[in-house]
Amino acid sequence: MKTEKYKIIFITVVFILVLVLLYSYKNISVSVENKGMKNVDSSTGSKKENISATLIVGGKKILLTSQINSSLYDVLLEAKKNNQINFTGKVYPLLGFFVDSIDNLKNKDGKYLFYYINGKEASVGVSNYILKDGDVIEWKLK
Repeated sequence: MKTEKYKIIFITVVFILVLVLLYSYKNISVSVENKGMKNVDSSTGSKKENISATLIVGGKKILLTSQINSSLYDVLLEAKKNNQINFTGKVYPLLGFFVDSIDNLKNKDGKYLFYYINGKEASVGVSNYILKDGDVIEWKLK
């Protein structure tokens, strides 16, 4: 009789755990969906699919479009694929991708490429910066 009681208790506990996990999964899914809703057009209330940013390299302005949550590196790769810009660089473990040349700007003579986001020097590498709608990204030698 005791083993029968333990089986019932065990099955009840497992059932409750499954319910808790399902409830948690549902809340996580809703939370992730709501994060994507941050980029909503206030005039229509509809979710925007793309964002736009301006890239400035050596006085040349390029309008970039990307999906929400794209890194600057992903957008640069897409622009390179579309022949809008050309760039080279290197991946450093634990640090990310560093650009060493972009169009007519290149690391040389003790000067190195830096990029600025809306007029402020970036504090993260291009592979870690997530573009925001309306960003102005400018590359300078310093």
